[in-house]
Amino acid sequence: MKRKKTTKIIISVLLCFAIFFTTNHFIYGDEAANKRQKIIDIQRQNNDLQEKTDSAEKELEQLNKKLDKMGEKLIETTEKLREKKKAIKKNKRKLSKAQKKEEQQYADMKLRIQYMYENGDMQMIDLIFNSESISDMLSKAEYISDISTYDRDMFQKLSDTRKKIEAIGARLQADKKQLVQLKKKQKKSISKMKTLSEKKEAEIKLYKGQMAQNHVNETALANEIRELIKKEQAERKANGEEYGMTTPHSWPLPGHTYISSNWGDRAGRKAPHKGIDIPAPVGTPIVASGAGTVIWAYNSSSAGMYVGITHGGGVVTEYMHMMAFVVAPGDKVDAGQTIGYVGLTGQTTGPHLHFGIKVNGVNVNPHIYVG
Repeated sequence: MKRKKTTKIIISVLLCFAIFFTTNHFIYGDEAANKRQKIIDIQRQNNDLQEKTDSAEKELEQLNKKLDKMGEKLIETTEKLREKKKAIKKNKRKLSKAQKKEEQQYADMKLRIQYMYENGDMQMIDLIFNSESISDMLSKAEYISDISTYDRDMFQKLSDTRKKIEAIGARLQADKKQLVQLKKKQKKSISKMKTLSEKKEAEIKLYKGQMAQNHVNETALANEIRELIKKEQAERKANGEEYGMTTPHSWPLPGHTYISSNWGDRAGRKAPHKGIDIPAPVGTPIVASGAGTVIWAYNSSSAGMYVGITHGGGVVTEYMHMMAFVVAPGDKVDAGQTIGYVGLTGQTTGPHLHFGIKVNGVNVNPHIYVG
């Protein structure tokens, strides 16, 4: 972030210089110079918009990741709730069976007590007279007592089982309630996150729309400049004055000869390097390697501020990653003439100039021309 702020300050200072430079150095008059300045202003605005777009897209990516995680958790909660509902149904069936067993045991016990109460004396008389011996009588009396105890114990056991099942049911209902509340909360959070995501998408769409319109305006200005240049060229030709073209021979970054990535270098690349990278501080002047005509000057997502110059005979030089350029398509330039400044635009890890040469549309080793 600090580096971006520093870069913006340098851009502002150098653009002030660019205004002076374009107004005094080029020969196409104030009208063309003003149009070139408008193009530079548009490119600066698009740089800011691109930074905002990149930042918004990163935020959107984070929001979408959070949404995905929230969605996964909501699915987990829904599945848990489904399982909990199944457990509640199963527990209800168990409770129903336990209650029936308890009720049946209670009914059986009541009948047995009633029978024993109503026939108590007869049982004892039968017990005495029908027993073969005293031990037989005592054994039968103990048996009657055991039946009564069994009834009571069985009823208590069934009652305890029912209570346990009811307790489990209460816990399941409490868990279900908690899961329902959690699901509502998760849905609400997802709804809020979706709203934020939609707003961020709209913001990105707005930035891209503004950049697209800026590109249209930039193209229109470039065409207007081209018409002015054609008019100027026609006048010069009528007066016997024409610009010459020369093959590239001048080093594009005077005072900086160290090459960080050479022609054909594959280090960290999917394909051989199609030019040479020359590191230099942000704001270092970049010069045309030979006399020629600017055929493009625009901002690319990968090459950044990008200028191309044709030198005749199918030879074109390329200058990438500029902080700003001070030429427009159709401009005639001399060898050694400043065309822009080293920057960090496009896909780059540090301030440098990517310098390339094409012959009939095919990249060639720049060292063939510039040593």
